[in-house]
Amino acid sequence: MIGAMATVALLAVLASVMATLSNITIAREFPTYKARQEINIDDFVIDQAIRLARYQQAATMFYQQALLLWALLAVMLGATFLWEIAR
Repeated sequence: MIGAMATVALLAVLASVMATLSNITIAREFPTYKARQEINIDDFVIDQAIRLARYQQAATMFYQQALLLWALLAVMLGATFLWEIAR
């Protein structure tokens, strides 16, 4: 059980790190800016929008994985604690 908890904890930390790095990448690659009045839609803008959507999708995926793994770790720790109390 200790090995399973250590593995889940390691995976949770890695997923959290990947979510954080994804958010940092989004912040660095797509800084906020003031849009001009006349916006010309061209291939560059569409490519940037697609890249941003993919980065956001990856960040969301890692965030959800991290939440699931942290919840699983909490359940495992709680079950272990209750098992030790019951003995």
